[in-house]
Amino acid sequence: MAPDVLTAIAGAIRDRERLRFDYESSDGTHSLRSAQPHLLVHTRGRWYLAAWDDDQQDWRTFRADRISPRIPNGARFTPRELPAGGILAHVERSVGSAVWRYRATATVYAPAAEVAAKLPRWVVVEPIDDHSCLTHVGSDNPQMLAFWLGALGVDFEINDAPELVESLQTLAHRYLRAVSADRGSG
Repeated sequence: MAPDVLTAIAGAIRDRERLRFDYESSDGTHSLRSAQPHLLVHTRGRWYLAAWDDDQQDWRTFRADRISPRIPNGARFTPRELPAGGILAHVERSVGSAVWRYRATATVYAPAAEVAAKLPRWVVVEPIDDHSCLTHVGSDNPQMLAFWLGALGVDFEINDAPELVESLQTLAHRYLRAVSADRGSG
């Protein structure tokens, strides 16, 4: 990570100046962005900028190593209300979901607070009612995702993600074979 880029971003945050920059997305697309920078966060070995994206009119998280600042900065801004749950929680959710190769939404039959307590902070858990919630989860592979959902210790249904359904079926058959095999005991 180029120190001059971090310095430029930190200066814009300190001075509450809009940051104008070229940005390269994960698919290699380049765009010119204008954002109200609020926080630099170092997590999982990378620097991220949490900012209000002027064009998208929403909070966004940008990888700092994909930012090329355009100097001078833009006009000063008045800081806006932070996203629900706080800016760090927003970054964790953004970064967590961005690194997952496989994503799924599951209806979990347990209270949202109970489920959230068993999962990393960046997993989004939305209450449906007092006894169930939607859980937006992800992993590098569907087998690991199946394992983590099973480890919650409660019933759930997959709302999407056919790869995950296949992994759950494979895991279920493996467990059934493990408990039904004749072990010669007696």
